[in-house]
Amino acid sequence: MRQRLRFSKRWHPILFGAWSALCLAGPLLHGPKAWAQSPTEDQKKAVAEEPVTSDFGGMPLLFRTPETGLAIGGVLLYTSGLDKKRPSPIISGLMYTEKKQILWGVGAREILDGEESSVYAYTEIARFPQTFFGTGRDTDRDDATAYEEERQSLEFGGDRELIPHLSVGGGLILRNDKFKTLESDGKGLLGHNLYHGENGGPQRGAQFYLLWESTNDNYFPSQGMKIQLFSRHYFKQWGSRYPFSGQKLDARFYHMLGPNWIQAHQFFAQNVNHDPPFYQLAQLGGNDLLRGYYKGRYRDRKMIVMQTETRYRFSKYWNVAVFGGFGNVSHDWDAMPDQALKPSYGTGVRYQISPKQKINVRLDVGLGEDQGGPQLYLYVMEAW
Repeated sequence: MRQRLRFSKRWHPILFGAWSALCLAGPLLHGPKAWAQSPTEDQKKAVAEEPVTSDFGGMPLLFRTPETGLAIGGVLLYTSGLDKKRPSPIISGLMYTEKKQILWGVGAREILDGEESSVYAYTEIARFPQTFFGTGRDTDRDDATAYEEERQSLEFGGDRELIPHLSVGGGLILRNDKFKTLESDGKGLLGHNLYHGENGGPQRGAQFYLLWESTNDNYFPSQGMKIQLFSRHYFKQWGSRYPFSGQKLDARFYHMLGPNWIQAHQFFAQNVNHDPPFYQLAQLGGNDLLRGYYKGRYRDRKMIVMQTETRYRFSKYWNVAVFGGFGNVSHDWDAMPDQALKPSYGTGVRYQISPKQKINVRLDVGLGEDQGGPQLYLYVMEAW
C-alpha cells in the first residue's frame, strides 16, 4: 500500500502535465463545427437567443502582498454550466514574484448531474522563498530567518449535498516539501534541527468536511452564509514523515445594510494536534486572515481570528471597503485568554473587472501592532 501511494518528485511533473492537458483540452476543442461557412441571419438569431452556458477567458495578473512583493502571472478560466445553480470552473494559473517565488497550479470542480454532487482536484508546484519568525505569539522580528520551500501537492475528492445548502465531502492529500535555509551566516532559526519539520519530506493524508452555503454569489456575496468545517489527518502508515491531525472552522456571514452597502463577518478557528511540522502550524496574517501582518508572523498549534468588513458600491465598477479584526495564536486553548488579541484594521478600494462573474481587483492597506508598518495588498477577488 505504501508503494502505491508514493508521490515522488520525479513523477509529479508528469501527473501535473497530464492534468493540465486534460483541463485545458476541453475548452480549446469545443469550437464551432463549421469554420469555413458564414452563419446565416437565422443562425445568428438562434445563437443570440440561446442562453450562455459556458465562458472561457484569460487575463494577466499583477498583484502585490508583503509575502510576495510585486508579482506577475496569468490565469486561464473556463466555466461551464453558467445556466445552473452551481457552475463548474477550471482554473490554471502561473505566477512569478520579485522575491523569486514561482507557483504553478491547476484546479477544477465538476458539478455532476442533478447538481447534488461534485468532484474536485487541485495540484500545484511551488518554489517559495519566505520568512520564518519562530513559533508562538511573542516572537521577535529580529529573529526573522529567510528560507526556501519547494512544494508539490495534489488534492482530489468529492462531495454530496445532504439537504439544501448542506454538503459533506472528503478526499486525499498528497504532498512533499523540501527546505533550504537562506541565511549565509548560519545564525538563523532554521538549519539546526530546533523545529520539527526542518527536513521536509512526504505527507499523505485524508480530509473530511461539512459545508453549509447559502450565499447569493460565488465571488462577491451580499447575502447568506458560508460555514466550512474541515478535519485533516496525516498517517504514518501511508508514508507521512510527520503524522498529525487538525481541524479548521471558517464561518462567513453577509447581509445588506442598504442598497449599496454590504456587511461581511468572519470567524476562523484552527486546531492542530500532536507534533506537526512548523510549516503546517496555524499561521496568523497574510492576504485574508488579519491583513497588516506578514503571513506566519505568528504561528502555533491553536489560532482564532474574528474580523469584519463594510463594503460600499459608489459606482457601476467601483467599491470601497473598511475592515478590522482581532486574532491570536497559542500552544494550548487554555492559554489563549492570557494575552490581549492582536488587532488589525485598514481600508481599500475595489474595481470590478468582470461584471458577469462579479470579480474585483482590490487594493488594501492593512495595519497591525507589529512594527513592520502598513502593509499593501493588490489582489484579485475579496479576502473572504
